[in-house]
Amino acid sequence: MEIIISNLFLNDLWVKNEIKMEIKKFFELDDNSDRAYQNLWDTAKAVLKGKFIALNAYVKKAERAQIDNLRLHFKEQEKQEQTKQEQTKSKPSRRKEVTKIRAELSEIEPKKNTEDK
Repeated sequence: MEIIISNLFLNDLWVKNEIKMEIKKFFELDDNSDRAYQNLWDTAKAVLKGKFIALNAYVKKAERAQIDNLRLHFKEQEKQEQTKQEQTKSKPSRRKEVTKIRAELSEIEPKKNTEDK
């Protein structure tokens, strides 16, 4: 299984701090000074790989939740817009809100699709 991690993910300050804490914790817990460097290196790589997988999964889940929330809000605004149009002319502020959410979704989704590839 190959892991592809984007540079944006590694440039995130939160991710850097999490990895630093994981490395520090690893070396604090690994007090076996008799261990060969190769074994230490292999163990550290395995620990960090697991941490990267967990962080990447968390970030992707948060992005999906954000997109789902925006879509839900967008659908609600569109529904209200349609209801208002049927009753009277719609308010410009609601129309602006729908346009704003549509722009946010169109900005997030292509970026997400390129990262998934």
